[in-house]
Amino acid sequence: MRAGASTGLRHRPRPMGAASLLGPAMVAAIAYVDPGNIATTAVAGSTRGFQLAGVVLGASLLGIPVQALAAKVALATGGDLAGVCGRELPGIARVLLWAVAEVMVMATDVAEVVGASLGLSLLLGIGMLQAGALTATASVALLALRRHRPRWFEAAMGMTIVMLGALSVQQLLLAGHPATQAMPVGGGAAVPGLAFLAAGIIGATVMPHAIFLQSALITARARHRPPHSPGAAYRRAWVDTGMALGAAGLVNVLMLVVAAVALHGSGAPVAGLPEFWQRLRDLAGPMAGHLFAVALVVSGLASASVGTLAGEVVMAGLLRRRVRPMARRLVTLLPSLAVLAAGVPATPALLGSQVVLSLTLPCALVPLIWVTHSRRLMGDLANRRVTTVAAAAGSAVVVSVAVWAVLGG
Repeated sequence: MRAGASTGLRHRPRPMGAASLLGPAMVAAIAYVDPGNIATTAVAGSTRGFQLAGVVLGASLLGIPVQALAAKVALATGGDLAGVCGRELPGIARVLLWAVAEVMVMATDVAEVVGASLGLSLLLGIGMLQAGALTATASVALLALRRHRPRWFEAAMGMTIVMLGALSVQQLLLAGHPATQAMPVGGGAAVPGLAFLAAGIIGATVMPHAIFLQSALITARARHRPPHSPGAAYRRAWVDTGMALGAAGLVNVLMLVVAAVALHGSGAPVAGLPEFWQRLRDLAGPMAGHLFAVALVVSGLASASVGTLAGEVVMAGLLRRRVRPMARRLVTLLPSLAVLAAGVPATPALLGSQVVLSLTLPCALVPLIWVTHSRRLMGDLANRRVTTVAAAAGSAVVVSVAVWAVLGG
């Protein structure tokens, strides 16, 4: 007889360990290094130099406590943020929050699919619509991996962040030793405004759908591996979230530095990613351009799967309805493919989607602050007053920047 067979110990849930929290943190962190980040940092660095580096760094740091609070919801309540809101909010509020969350997911999906398709188009020399079909196929395959091998999927997300960091470092080394002289200044391109870029950076970095997703991933993990102590698990979540999002933030800063070092002041302003790619090839060599395109593909494919999972979580929690992940993936691909079929330029689509995300971010932050402040829901893990005030202040800053961008500041 095998050990433990008669006692039932084989079926007893093992306690939640470090890897149990690090995996969900890595999945959420992928949303912080998607093609929207690449687009906003590329345009910001090439047109503004290091002027917006503080916004990139600040948004990256803001994401750590936000995602840690999302993890705390799961550890304290045993449910995810969308599910708690679904139980506590009245019907009309639930439907409105779900509608806004679906806008978040659609805006995210547009960025991921358009970004990955652009990268494939640049690498393979094919049209955007053909590249979109390849992107759709690959994203469905990644979603299948998540369904059948969740730990492999989490490991793939962590490897993606490492790969993006390595690609950025290699680009920076190449950009520091240009292959040719700087190009002469030509006709000026339309450069996005400072506020528009700042809002895009915030929307690209602090992804609202990742807030809902991380709490759901930890909730699912805790059902199988309950923590010894929710308080200790929350402290561990801070460490794991800091590691995952710290790595993602470093990648974002590196991408802006690459753009600033390689292209800022080298010629006419660069306002489009295809032009950025070509200028990067001319100034830093073909390999730098290839690495940039690979980064778009890798980040887009990984982030697209995360967005689909977030949409499933939000619908299940707020509407108490479930749609098969593959069916949802096929439906959510339609707006992105429509954008490609309509011939909408990639860069405006990417930047615009990130501003939409910055506008919808409070619809994730406000419920998060409300739930984590409630002692009735959170017990001993309820936020202290200073935490609530700081979170509210951060939300106010995000809203202010987004409104400033919309008003043309």
